[in-house]
Amino acid sequence: MAFETILTSQDGASFVITLNRPDRRNAFSVRMMQEIATACASADENPSVRGVIVTGGPRYFSAGADLNEAMAIKSTADGVPYMTHWETLNNAVERLAKPSRCPRSGPPTRSVPASKEAYRPEQADVDRRRRDQDRAA
Repeated sequence: MAFETILTSQDGASFVITLNRPDRRNAFSVRMMQEIATACASADENPSVRGVIVTGGPRYFSAGADLNEAMAIKSTADGVPYMTHWETLNNAVERLAKPSRCPRSGPPTRSVPASKEAYRPEQADVDRRRRDQDRAA
């Protein structure tokens, strides 16, 4: 299967997914998220694969989210579908039946994950109250 933003290969029992957007420092685009989810499903279905490795470029793993796409979000209507792509990617990796590793390269960075609440502020208070109630119980 041909991808635009990632490379895939099999090295023995290891399925290797390489982020391949060096011009954008491997920033995660919607397309890349979709392709990684598809590649994870392919690895899971392949009985000769015993593990999945996700890697980046020689100088850096990834810059994080593609800010050009993220900055294009102007409303909740735009933000929720965008966040759904992140959720799909996370689910694909979390649900892998095979072990996965993401060896990073380059300088360490601090990342702050986005959340759906960022695009649904009216829901944030409800979610916060529920968390507080759960902690109190």
